[in-house]
Amino acid sequence: MPSESVTSFLDYARENRILPIDQVQELVRRSEVPQENVPALCDALVSRGLLTPYQAACIRSGRGKELSFAGYPVLDELGPCPGGIAYKVQHTSLRTPIVMRRLRPDWLVPADNLSAFIQRAQHASTIHQHHLTSLLDAGAYEDQLFVVLEPYEGATLESLVREIGPMPAFLACAFIRQAAIGLNAVHRAGMAHGDIRPDVLSVHPLVPSSRVRADGSTIHRPSPTSTITLCEFGLIPRRPSLIEWERSRSVTVGEWAFLPPERLNDGTATLAGDIYSLGQSLFFLLTGRTPYPANSTGEFLQMLANSDPIPLGLIRNDLAPELITLIQYMTARDPSQRPSVGTLIERLAVFQSPEHGTSPLPVPTVPKAADSNILGEEPVALEPAPPVVVNPPIPSDLVAQPIDLTTAPSANEWTVQPYLGSSHDGEEMFAPAAAGQSSHQDNPLHGFSVQTNAPIARRREMSKAEAQKQKRQWTLIAGGLWLLSIPLWIILLNTYGCFDSQKAEPDKPIKKRR
Repeated sequence: MPSESVTSFLDYARENRILPIDQVQELVRRSEVPQENVPALCDALVSRGLLTPYQAACIRSGRGKELSFAGYPVLDELGPCPGGIAYKVQHTSLRTPIVMRRLRPDWLVPADNLSAFIQRAQHASTIHQHHLTSLLDAGAYEDQLFVVLEPYEGATLESLVREIGPMPAFLACAFIRQAAIGLNAVHRAGMAHGDIRPDVLSVHPLVPSSRVRADGSTIHRPSPTSTITLCEFGLIPRRPSLIEWERSRSVTVGEWAFLPPERLNDGTATLAGDIYSLGQSLFFLLTGRTPYPANSTGEFLQMLANSDPIPLGLIRNDLAPELITLIQYMTARDPSQRPSVGTLIERLAVFQSPEHGTSPLPVPTVPKAADSNILGEEPVALEPAPPVVVNPPIPSDLVAQPIDLTTAPSANEWTVQPYLGSSHDGEEMFAPAAAGQSSHQDNPLHGFSVQTNAPIARRREMSKAEAQKQKRQWTLIAGGLWLLSIPLWIILLNTYGCFDSQKAEPDKPIKKRR
């Protein structure tokens, strides 16, 4: 018979769905399963895969009641997340793992409230798109806010760029275009994301590469079928203006680096603001740098109010002028000059090949946000974006030294080269899909292969030299084959008597010499 403590544990596990009912009944019937105390039972359950080590540790330390939250069995603690701590929980009916975030009360301060956040999250949960993370549930339990998300794996584009380096133009455009496709579903629902940056753009799946970090761990790279997922949609609280927000809490420049200038005096998230953030995210993928390299929040506010980013052409001199122009439209200080998300999807499709990303193209006309979108659906009626203040006032306590872009480093000091492949082992960090392998229609890696990180002029010289070398090799092979065929022709012609000077005439007697 199980002890009283074991019986109480099994009852709790059954009521809170930590263990299925049939498994609980089976455990009670088996004599080989320890029944005398809960720690011994936990060890047996972990060895059988019925409990996770995290669950067993909670039970041994007397925190068994933490294994159920808002009706979800808790499987593991994943660690810190924006606004709180993330946990792996179990779907109550499908028994599959999903992700729960338990958020701090101050996450909504100072501009949002609990009911408005939950209502907005519930609205976001009705929008489903391949390039959006799905929000499954949201609510409050025991005075704590929680949200439940579908699990997603991979790495953020920010971490990918910081480990591998700036991306080739075709790959960066393809990734941002996928994010724009997900954003299109958001905008069509009359909502805005409000905080798009490389850190909320997830690329998956990943495969290990031959490169390692300083600690010996393996660096992963995108697989040939990698796609982009836009995360955090519906989870961004309403925020005040950047100036008010800086006064209310301690923030880092990284939290603001991709927000539009109109957010200085107005914290409202807008559709045009999302386009600006996508443009600055594309700037980061191409350069490996934030658009405003400030060292403090005060310096950043000063630069955002009065300065433009360092020109992209100084940092990446291999980009097509038309691509640079498109990014300038996306990051225009005037929100009305930015293209709609549908137009952006159409324009970025042109630059998804290596040739078009770095070669001249017909100059595109960029329709404004008021134009209908590319997907052929009726645009959602939206209120116009608030007018932007070109030089909004900055509080005296935030004013930094003016930024003089005329003293910026020279073009040679700013120029970066995209990471196109490994220079020491020949590995393709962005490899094409294998023969016969299926890939998504938006897969940016399908059919493209880049193998070297040499400068462009050097790569062209290497290509010409390689072509001439191959031409000489084929010429020698053809000449050798021709020489080898000469004896065969001689034998063949001799077999048919082509070299006989006289032919014997049949039925004619041969005269004898006298």
